[in-house]
Amino acid sequence: MPLFFKDRMQLATLEGLSQNVSMDRDLHTERFVLRKMGDEDYDFLEQMYADPDVMKYISTGVRDAQKTHQSLHKFKKHWINYGFGMWTIHAKESFEKLGYMGFRCLEGKEGVEFGGLLVKKIWGKGVATEVGKACIAYGLDHYKFNEIYAVVDPENKSSLHWISKLGLKRNSKKDGIYHDTFTYYFSIQRRAL
Repeated sequence: MPLFFKDRMQLATLEGLSQNVSMDRDLHTERFVLRKMGDEDYDFLEQMYADPDVMKYISTGVRDAQKTHQSLHKFKKHWINYGFGMWTIHAKESFEKLGYMGFRCLEGKEGVEFGGLLVKKIWGKGVATEVGKACIAYGLDHYKFNEIYAVVDPENKSSLHWISKLGLKRNSKKDGIYHDTFTYYFSIQRRAL
């Protein structure tokens, strides 16, 4: 699966990252283009966040217009502050928006959190696995993250299966409450050469 980026810029210094890691705009997989999230994604996010099935395992649940604006603002600010964040997933052939995936830093947490959401119509079609593998590989190899973690609601069987397919391993010692919901903790570390 070839991965490449366009539009290079300098990544902000972050504990655990190299100071000279570069950030690029678009990540490409075989079937998808991942583009840095921006204002043009608001309508798509609003529609996705209004779907109760998509938001079933998201602790905040369905989001209204105000919460959608707040989420988009946080995504954009994260890119500015850290030089990485969430990418909007587009189908290569149609450029249709299918979801988002990527990384974020949380105050008081070590490592970088990985996550995302997909529209319901593409569930079970390998999109999450293809895009997730590309993101994890890029985070470890390019950004040089020491640890990438994900938290998953134990009731979300599809996400539990998916996160394991990406190579993240459960660490039950770190299971706990995340946004008022008990979650399983999964992580992967960068291998030292």
